[in-house]
Amino acid sequence: MTCRRGEVYWVDWPEGRGSEQRGRRPALVVQNDRGNRSSPTTVLAAISSAPLPRVYPFTVLLEAGEAGLPIPCHVNCAHLMTVDQGRLRERAGDLSPDKVREVQEALRYELDL
Repeated sequence: MTCRRGEVYWVDWPEGRGSEQRGRRPALVVQNDRGNRSSPTTVLAAISSAPLPRVYPFTVLLEAGEAGLPIPCHVNCAHLMTVDQGRLRERAGDLSPDKVREVQEALRYELDL
């Protein structure tokens, strides 16, 4: 399987600790497509439906139905993980180009690029 940046997949997250994601959850592929084609791993940003006390500069809000997700949620660019592409399960959908740009800005903020 080769994934592409901007695709949302259901992922079997590994056992987590504390506030880390765990279990079957959606995630956004943020690694570039060159890396996705040449590596068995990819970099994901967690997607969560947990309520936010406020919108942070490292989060991107998604409405219900965006990228095939059934409820409103957010991409958390502060929660990145490199996983084997074999952890990716069903593809939920794709973010729009505008949302991908918002994610890029959130990543720039979070990683201080």
